[in-house]
Amino acid sequence: MTPTDLTSFFAMGGYGAFIWSAYAVVFLIVAALTAESLSSRARARRLLNQLDTEGENR
Repeated sequence: MTPTDLTSFFAMGGYGAFIWSAYAVVFLIVAALTAESLSSRARARRLLNQLDTEGENR
């Protein structure tokens, strides 16, 4: 690929700014949802371990 080919690829016929910004927004949303899911999972595990420990003490 020549530099001209790459430039035209990233420009995408004049719509590159819209296309690449849409990809960026989707990437950010997916990253945020992944982080929230992992955080929620860790919180649920901590709660489960806490409840399990309290149940053993009875």
